[in-house]
Amino acid sequence: MTRREFLAGGFSALGLGWLGAGRIFAAPPGWKPQGAVRLAFGMVADTHIRTGSNGVRMDSHRPTTWFVKALEHFRDANVDAVVHLGDMAHCGQTRELEFHAMAWRQVFPGDCAADGRHVEKLFVTGNHDTLVDNAFVVRFCPDPAERARRTFATDQAANWKRVFGEEFQRVWHKSVKGFHFVGLNHGVPGSELVEFMEKHAAKGIGRETKTPIFLLMHVPPSEELQKSLARWPSAVGFYGHCHASAANWNVIGCLPGGVPFVQCPALRAMPHNVLAGERGIVRARRLGGRAQAGCNTARQGFVVRVYEDYLAIERREFTEGGRIGEDWIMTLGRFAPHPFERAELKKTIGKPQFRPGAKLQVLAGEADVLKLRIPAADGNPATRAYAFDVGVAGNGGGRARYWGVYAAGACMGAGHEANGGVTELEIPRAELPAGDEFTVFTRPVTSLGSYGEEISLRCRCVEV
Repeated sequence: MTRREFLAGGFSALGLGWLGAGRIFAAPPGWKPQGAVRLAFGMVADTHIRTGSNGVRMDSHRPTTWFVKALEHFRDANVDAVVHLGDMAHCGQTRELEFHAMAWRQVFPGDCAADGRHVEKLFVTGNHDTLVDNAFVVRFCPDPAERARRTFATDQAANWKRVFGEEFQRVWHKSVKGFHFVGLNHGVPGSELVEFMEKHAAKGIGRETKTPIFLLMHVPPSEELQKSLARWPSAVGFYGHCHASAANWNVIGCLPGGVPFVQCPALRAMPHNVLAGERGIVRARRLGGRAQAGCNTARQGFVVRVYEDYLAIERREFTEGGRIGEDWIMTLGRFAPHPFERAELKKTIGKPQFRPGAKLQVLAGEADVLKLRIPAADGNPATRAYAFDVGVAGNGGGRARYWGVYAAGACMGAGHEANGGVTELEIPRAELPAGDEFTVFTRPVTSLGSYGEEISLRCRCVEV
């Protein structure tokens, strides 16, 4: 019996060019927070705690453990408040929200840190918190009266008061160390948020306020709300819902009206979209869902620190720990253009790079499969690789073919990458270009599409 193996050779690179222009990925140069931290708050979204039909927790894959770990990190980081941007529950059950209250009391008893400081709870509801007759509940609890008794949205005001010990408001305002937070619960029209801010301008959330107004909501703001919020120059928004990783720089941006908005990653990863939305990756070579180990188990959140003129957003992973990358730095106030606008983020290049001498490997012994091992692209400590573009050219003529693969551990904290940051990709022989000798080349790429230098090798397919 014969089989095909791919054997690496000591051939030099062919110097083939890459299709498509690279895009630029970088924080504004030289922006480092200075002075004392005036306010610090932790932020999570989309924990999706789940209960079973009898109201007992059934959450081996949605454990409260990670919410507790996040709260403990926030406590140790000396935060003044904790934000939850909704979808605490998975199936709209009051019991699912109760698990959050229990975790809160465990870490912040009496709403206080260990040193006795008050820590403010800044929670809004999401679409899963307000489910009523979703399929899961109907399946395990067919009796309408029993479902109504268990479901949070049956009486949000009463259930919120009982679970969290505070009055439920469709839109609310809280002040923490002189900084303003305005929360919009899910299902409440954005127009009510605008009306609330107009009505309560005397509380410090008027249009002339220079102190930042942090807007908290579960879903991205509608176009109409974006335009309305443009009247508040000090507004900064946060939302959840989308579950995209904080490794993806496309989750930060500036709305058409000029209000900067940041998408908070999920404390519960979702396999289908944890790395979705890579607008900067060339679509002709889009990654096709080839997620590496660790992408779908990452549980992420933020620690936001407010300085005199800056926000520093620490991107954190809670499963293994560690920072996902350097902090996002944003100046406070309105700019034209704003540093979070895409054109501004493109001005300075932050390129992920392989270390000098890093080599691609072809693993022999795989029948009709080209199995590649890509080394970690950790040659530039300031920029992490989000993915790799991989190209293969054959000696049979024709154009090179391209694939993409997410970098191993892209969603994990630095130093905690799966497989030590080594990424593997298998390409079926049938997908390769014509020939029996191949040049394989790869470049690391960021989520905004900036590329590092390529490495390559030659290999051939032989009968053994």
